[in-house]
Amino acid sequence: MQEAKRVLSNRFMVDLNKSILQPLLERIKQDDTLMLAIRKDYINIYYRGGSILKIKLEKGIYTTKFDKNYSKSGKYSIPEIPEKIREYKDSEACVNELQNLKKIMDRFFSVNPRTEREFQQLIVRENNLSKARTSGYYVTDIEYKVRKEDNKKGPRFDIIALKHPYNQRNVRFKPVLIEMKYGDKSIVGDSDIIKHLEDINEFLKNEKKYEALLKTMKSQFCQLNELGLIKYKNYSKNMEICIDKNEKLEVVCILANQNLRLNFRNHFIV
Repeated sequence: MQEAKRVLSNRFMVDLNKSILQPLLERIKQDDTLMLAIRKDYINIYYRGGSILKIKLEKGIYTTKFDKNYSKSGKYSIPEIPEKIREYKDSEACVNELQNLKKIMDRFFSVNPRTEREFQQLIVRENNLSKARTSGYYVTDIEYKVRKEDNKKGPRFDIIALKHPYNQRNVRFKPVLIEMKYGDKSIVGDSDIIKHLEDINEFLKNEKKYEALLKTMKSQFCQLNELGLIKYKNYSKNMEICIDKNEKLEVVCILANQNLRLNFRNHFIV
């Protein structure tokens, strides 16, 4: 099977769970508005669908980054956070400034709303960490981008997830792609649902890229569970979960804030 595209090194995992990055992980667990997304040797911490902090392992040192585009209004100045995390107290300093970073992003989103991204993050939280009865869906990543063979941009999947059959104790999962559509304008033009289905069908023809996606899903599920960011009570660290590449892929489309009568007549009735 192909190598996973987005996965953290053993060192990164240990530092999040037990060492210098632990304050950040603990804050994420205690704050429903924050979400940790696993990338290749870095993590994005999301707030309201935007990356509030990027932590990357570069040449053995963790670097931090806040997107300065959020502060263009000039209403709030960007607080000073450590550019590099070398010890425990550096992570604590980042945690202490998260509230101030949130103020900057709140101001930006009041003028530049990204409601679909906010709903996307809410879907992740409700499926991975809800105290209610589990839906059986476990989100492993958002904004999964695929490159074509010529390195040009390919399809982008809003949410990738694994589905566990309800009331079964086995460890066989079904891969799921979830498309999020918020607002009437989200299902027209290049965002048309039929176009997304065609992109998925074309993607599945590339066996190597599909195997890489499944590998990524599996690795991310295990790492998120180890970090305590997925509530899956049947899983243990030594358990080998199974994703059969021959298992039929499930595609889910979530429509929110839509005029369904109008949109279904215009886009789905032939």
